[in-house]
Amino acid sequence: MLKGSFKLEEGYNSSVVAAQAIKVKNALTGSVHMEPEVKAAWDALLKSGKTYKEAENVINDIRMNYPEILEKVSKIISSVGYQTGLSDIENSIEKYYQILNTVSREVLIKFGWNTVNDDTINSLNDALVSFNITNKDSIKLFLVTCAEESAYGKHTMEIYSNANYREGKIHYKESEKGVGYIQLTWEDSQRKFINRMGGNCSNNNTAEFIDRNYEPWYVSAYVWDELKDCNKICEQYGFNDLTFVYTQYEINGWPKGAKSVLKEALFNGDNIQFLDNSIEVGGYEFRFPNGWNERVNAYNKMKSLF
Repeated sequence: MLKGSFKLEEGYNSSVVAAQAIKVKNALTGSVHMEPEVKAAWDALLKSGKTYKEAENVINDIRMNYPEILEKVSKIISSVGYQTGLSDIENSIEKYYQILNTVSREVLIKFGWNTVNDDTINSLNDALVSFNITNKDSIKLFLVTCAEESAYGKHTMEIYSNANYREGKIHYKESEKGVGYIQLTWEDSQRKFINRMGGNCSNNNTAEFIDRNYEPWYVSAYVWDELKDCNKICEQYGFNDLTFVYTQYEINGWPKGAKSVLKEALFNGDNIQFLDNSIEVGGYEFRFPNGWNERVNAYNKMKSLF
């Protein structure tokens, strides 16, 4: 629940006469003319089926307890779906506020993210809420993975090599190369993301379409929560060496037999050792994920940030 209780009055519905609607609006703003952020939140709440009084209570509560995110409320409501209960909206607003105070501008700067501004923070927080990445441990490993895959936000698309494709070192075409801070590759997977976001790509250059039309944080959050099981694993097992290695393999590709061994190690709470060129867990030894040194450096930096 949001801070503060909601005391909803009976008898209000969407057919309240215009005079009553204006009275509520006046109580919110002191004027018939609402601030743009209040008007957007108000319209979103009414579109979701809430009564005028419910909308008033939500907005007044946000004014008092979450003023920093009032302008984001309409997006938050959209992200959880218009046909949803008031409690879901309340929970999403509170999650957004908590994330805003977890992944701050200061955290990203200390972490070494390439560009940190209001758009960076807003897009990141929107994506985390939209894909339900609200667990602190999951957010931390999500950022670690984004950092290695994109050089701390410098690259939103894979640096593709046609020579590697011709030599059979990679098996996907340039039109379906990796896109996002956590790279989403292959046309089929990219079309699923586009459909998930309500879009439509009429040609086969799905990578360029995504890069041009969607924020890289959204692409990455989709991979983390829906395409892969990283979010669920982090929520269940926390931020530690085992979940770090598991999520990096899940994103980068598994050595043969490693996934079942890592899952059993997570369940049992086994130890994992980082050797010179491999990891050892459950009596087995596996190669490092690609970019291991960069992944470890990001992981170690994140340990001390929050």
